[in-house]
Amino acid sequence: WLTFFDIITEYVFNETLVKLILGIQTKLHAEKLVLQRKVRIQKEEFGKEVYDAMDLQNQELTKQVFLKYKENIEALNSKIAGKDSEIAALKTKDPNSATVSSNDTQTQPSTSTSESGMAL
Repeated sequence: WLTFFDIITEYVFNETLVKLILGIQTKLHAEKLVLQRKVRIQKEEFGKEVYDAMDLQNQELTKQVFLKYKENIEALNSKIAGKDSEIAALKTKDPNSATVSSNDTQTQPSTSTSESGMAL
């Protein structure tokens, strides 16, 4: 038999757990948005830098600029994929299936291929 106290304790525990998971998911979504913004900034900086190199018709400098920014953007995309994995793992642990799904659907169409499917 479950006592009234046992039922209340279980309810409070579950509600606390749901709030904790939602808080962590929200934090991860915010971190993901920061990383996505860094990708956009990297692409803007790349455009400016590569334009100058191309204007000089310097193929070697153009290649160096591209490789530098490609490496930076790939590292950021890897971190974004990690955040996506953490968010997905938390969704499976949520006892009441509560998720912060509104942030999942607010990504913009991607302008380049990325494994995480995030908007760049």
